[in-house]
Amino acid sequence: MKRILFLVFVLASCKKEANHSGDVSMTVVDKVTNTPIKGAAVSVSRASTVLLTTVTDGKGSFQLASEYFNDATIAINITKEKYWDNAFSKTSILKLVPEGWLQVRVHKTGTYPALSKIILEASTTPEKDMTTAKYFMTPSDSTINIRAMGGQQHELDWRVTDANDRSLNSGALSNLQVPRFDTVKNITVDY
Repeated sequence: MKRILFLVFVLASCKKEANHSGDVSMTVVDKVTNTPIKGAAVSVSRASTVLLTTVTDGKGSFQLASEYFNDATIAINITKEKYWDNAFSKTSILKLVPEGWLQVRVHKTGTYPALSKIILEASTTPEKDMTTAKYFMTPSDSTINIRAMGGQQHELDWRVTDANDRSLNSGALSNLQVPRFDTVKNITVDY
């Protein structure tokens, strides 16, 4: 009798493990093209505890237990080379932003006090929902690469500040279309 109960328990346990009907299918796509992203690293965590790590399949998909999907304390972190890392919560379509670059030549045309710096901020337009910034001591003539969001239009705001962060000069360049996985060149900031 004990053997029969043990066998029933083992069979029931195996059946429960094989039943994945409670899983939620999640898909990682490129935000610009909406194409699936194969091989993206997925990490599911609660606070600092990692609960699951996996990689997206050829269709950009992975399975997430419904208990995690329905838990508001769960964070889903997605990383993939040439994409911005991102953290997500409850949604079955996760959109990663491709990277692009702005190659900016900064050319000093004015005179500024010692310890002044130039601040370059690239932000998506019109929403300005993503921004990257670079801070430099005022170089006389340099080329600076700024990581941006590929496939999106940007504005490049710049300002020069003194050692006390008082603004000395500023300006903006707009309508900069940043390609996916490529660099916009021939941008000059004369300050």
